[in-house]
Amino acid sequence: MFRILLLLLLLALALFAGPHLAGHQGYVQIILGHYSVEMTVVSAALLAVLGYFALLLLEYLVTRLLSLGSRTRNWFGVRRSHKALQRTRQGQLALATGDYRQAERLLVASATDSQLPLLNYLGAARAADAQGREEARDRYLQEAQAHPQGALAAGLLAARLALRHGQAELALTQLTPLLAEQPKHPRLLLLYQRALLAAGRWQALIELLPRLQQQKLLTPAALHRLQQQAYPARFAELAAEGSEALLNYWRALAKPLRQQVALRAASCQQLIRLQAYGEAETLLREGLKQSRDPALLALCGQLQLPDYQPLLNLLQEYGPEQDNEAALLSAQGQLCFLQQRYPQAQQLLEKAVALTPSARDYRLLGELMERQRLFEKANHYYLAGLRLTA
Repeated sequence: MFRILLLLLLLALALFAGPHLAGHQGYVQIILGHYSVEMTVVSAALLAVLGYFALLLLEYLVTRLLSLGSRTRNWFGVRRSHKALQRTRQGQLALATGDYRQAERLLVASATDSQLPLLNYLGAARAADAQGREEARDRYLQEAQAHPQGALAAGLLAARLALRHGQAELALTQLTPLLAEQPKHPRLLLLYQRALLAAGRWQALIELLPRLQQQKLLTPAALHRLQQQAYPARFAELAAEGSEALLNYWRALAKPLRQQVALRAASCQQLIRLQAYGEAETLLREGLKQSRDPALLALCGQLQLPDYQPLLNLLQEYGPEQDNEAALLSAQGQLCFLQQRYPQAQQLLEKAVALTPSARDYRLLGELMERQRLFEKANHYYLAGLRLTA
């Protein structure tokens, strides 16, 4: 721009000065050694202008010549980048359509010149894994980890692939250091929860649930389902250490958890399995005072107590309730059966099966009839129970 302005200025000066200098051309003499050159001022000015244009042309030619190599390299670079992008697109399409061998080849071949090589290596790892090529998969994942932000992406992918192959412990190995660095990353937390669930790490999963709830990563229904799965499994683990360990853990639970009927029933079931019938009855009675839930009522007949009457009295305090009446009658009948009060047990169990048929109640009725030597009636009840289990 500056050069154009300079030329325009010189042209304006020439137009202005030309008429005034007509007839007064003067002359210019240049002496260089033994040589002498003389010319008019106008000729010298024209020669200077021509020389200036010659210098501009020379500068342009030299600049073009010197930049030729750079432009050539840029052209080849752009071409390689374009081809890498094209191959990457083809590789992603092959991956999506299940052509894993072709996808791996294209993605790896274009990774060096790709603008996002991390995505190429992650896609190649998925393709290699689908072919069962574990060494190649791990190599691509290592390449991905070497790129910025690649550690998290590669770690998440490695964990997902490990879970797909049932390698929950390997997935936890991948996720644990990442979670230490980014403890609030949503996808990382959810994948960690899946790995804990698959690995059966029940206590770790229980400790993770409040974090998931705090970040609103689980719906209330999903949180409830996980609690119903994790806590009974944890109770079973603690039962291996004895009833005292299980009871201490139960007492340390938050009140809202202890009020969940399913969790109370699960803890009672473990205590019954350990033959800690007195402790089981205590937990059962506490729960039955709040709810006559069928899950709790079904455990009454599994207890072995010196005296069943206090528990039976508690059940008899309930009035009729349409939803759970059959479960209540069944529990009362089982307790009467254990007390060898057979006529009363028969009456209660027959009312129970009339409302809701149960294989267990039919079996008890058959045993009642057999003990009273009413074999035909006993066979009738046994067959009725077998039909329900068939």
